[in-house]
Amino acid sequence: SSISTSGKPKHIFKVVILGNISVGKTSIIGRVMNNDFQVKEATVGAEFREYQVHDLNSHSEISLQIWDTSGAERYRAITTSHIRNADAAIVVYDITDRESFNALEYWIDIIKKCNSDNIIIYLLGNKYDLMKNRQIDENEVEEYLKIKNIKSNYYVSAKTGINVDVMFKAFYTEIYEK
Repeated sequence: SSISTSGKPKHIFKVVILGNISVGKTSIIGRVMNNDFQVKEATVGAEFREYQVHDLNSHSEISLQIWDTSGAERYRAITTSHIRNADAAIVVYDITDRESFNALEYWIDIIKKCNSDNIIIYLLGNKYDLMKNRQIDENEVEEYLKIKNIKSNYYVSAKTGINVDVMFKAFYTEIYEK
């Protein structure tokens, strides 16, 4: 912790965003940071973004240090090094892409291997605007959440912005309260 410019104590938390290539990780962060959507090139390695939260309470501020990681296999070693000591993780799959859902096993196992058991994990099914092309049934997702003991699950669309703000506010509030 350090003191912010407003004189309030500032708490810094490390967040990683994970998932297969092209599930929309960078687009979700873009929606959170700038409320916009752009089609992005694949992330190389990992990109760092900082998000300041001012609306939690009047006593302190928090800063989320967000590591937006590449889903590409050739960057897996870099990605793994960024996962260590994270306070929270957002794991993204594409609801129209069965393979990205199957890969959750890999991402969640790596999070659990590299961090304490009390890391906060949010599961996001992105591309909710493409519901008619959905490949993963909601019951299947519920079942998976139970097996992996993950409590927070959201369907979002980085493209339209649906549910992104709601999810992210719940996410940083939970990090702060923990």
